[in-house]
Amino acid sequence: MKKVILSILSFVLVLNLYSQSSSGKSTEPFQPGWNISAGAGINLYIAEGNEFWKDEGHPTAFSLKENSGFAGRIGLGYTFTPVIGVRGIYAHLQHHWPDIRYTNPDGSYRDVSFAADNLAADLMVNLSNWWAGYNPNRKIDFSVFGGVGIAYREKDALQSTKISPIVRLGGQVDYKLSRKLDLNLSMQNNFVRDDYNGYVAHTPYELYTAITAGFTYHFRSKAGKARLADVVPVIEPKEVVAEPVKVAPAPERVAEPIVKKEAAPVAPKAEVVAEPVVKAAPVVSTDLPVNVFFPTNKATIDNDTQRQAIARAAEYLKANPKATVTLCGYADKTTGTEAFNMNLSAKRAQNVTKLLVNEYGISRNRIKANWYGDTVQPFKQDNMNRLVVIK
Repeated sequence: MKKVILSILSFVLVLNLYSQSSSGKSTEPFQPGWNISAGAGINLYIAEGNEFWKDEGHPTAFSLKENSGFAGRIGLGYTFTPVIGVRGIYAHLQHHWPDIRYTNPDGSYRDVSFAADNLAADLMVNLSNWWAGYNPNRKIDFSVFGGVGIAYREKDALQSTKISPIVRLGGQVDYKLSRKLDLNLSMQNNFVRDDYNGYVAHTPYELYTAITAGFTYHFRSKAGKARLADVVPVIEPKEVVAEPVKVAPAPERVAEPIVKKEAAPVAPKAEVVAEPVVKAAPVVSTDLPVNVFFPTNKATIDNDTQRQAIARAAEYLKANPKATVTLCGYADKTTGTEAFNMNLSAKRAQNVTKLLVNEYGISRNRIKANWYGDTVQPFKQDNMNRLVVIK
């Protein structure tokens, strides 16, 4: 028993370390929502004569083969915070129990088989988000849960039906296949009354441990997606050149003819020279937002158009030393999976950030990088959604 406990603790520690070392953190906010789940596996039923933890000399008939039966479950849940959620579960179980009170002609114990239906409500606690903070890009999450419910035992080989309260404790590991779908492995201990199998002896309760594997689907609301982007309509900035200032030349003055009179001679008027014309220098706009477009499935910055767009953003930051910018990375829906596009948009935003910092000397503290994959499409044309918006 000590080895089993140590193995479980070691497993929890490994999951904890993995959850904290997951890469690719994003600033995407948590969104509460509904989920549905389904799974199947086995349950191990432990009752009178099966308590293998009893002192030596106590009769026991426990074995993994004889005490195992089918377990199936479906559930509906809701997550309130990154750590806390609730879940309702319906489970159908087939119990097997070698009855030490009766023996077959060959000396083996008689196998008692009966079915049961369970309804339970669980409180879910996501330990990975509790320990390491919310991270939607984490691949593995580890949770624990506890709850109460009702077990309805069918007659089958027994004499009557029986309803018993349930107390549940368990743990679950979720592996993210996509943003909406998880593969999970769940193990829970269910405690029922001692007379659940129609026989009272030894302990005040009976135990069945269910181990199931299945899937969880998370619903994503459209409103939730819209809040992720915080995006204003993107307009490609145009170069604005000031018109040269036209200065009209001063009218040429013509000296009037000098008429000689008897009087004293008139002095000639001074010549008026027109002032030189001065043209205004062109002014280039460095206003934001700026769009940096990428080829399909690419995140590298390797053409002049991309570099010119980034240079405009750098000039803006240099001209406005107190300004900060937000980089929003996107990918188009027509190519790649959700997970691939999320990673691709992250690399695009990170590469633009690196160029601003390393090549233009912009402080990293003045740049905030977000990425949204294909969950948000700023443009109606798919091929224009392969970009980073600097705003």
